[in-house]
Amino acid sequence: MRLRPSLLVSALLVCVSGAAIFGCGGQDHEQDAARATGASLAPSPGGMAVVAIADEPDVLNSLVRTTAVAGMVLSLVQAGLVEMGEDLAWEPMIATDWELAPDSLAITYRLRPWRWEDGAPLTAADVVLSC
Repeated sequence: MRLRPSLLVSALLVCVSGAAIFGCGGQDHEQDAARATGASLAPSPGGMAVVAIADEPDVLNSLVRTTAVAGMVLSLVQAGLVEMGEDLAWEPMIATDWELAPDSLAITYRLRPWRWEDGAPLTAADVVLSC
């Protein structure tokens, strides 16, 4: 039996429409499960994030990295002095602010109070060692 092209297209449209209507309810199941267990969908501190990347980073040292993948991973785990915001303007991270020298050959950064995991304060020497 040979199907006519118009019948085949109609059947395909019905299948796609059904999948779009009935297959997009995943969020409701999460909300129902959260309500049933008394859990909250609001963000909470702690936990784990799993991020898929296309390849393994070559190294996890920003001083010698050579791949874009390593740069992506390092940007997620290392804080810098500044970062570029969504509006492409530089925004402070560890630095509170900075000043460009009149000859434009040096930048002076002022560091915010920051402590390492062991409680030791972040110093300018720490920043110099990481650059």
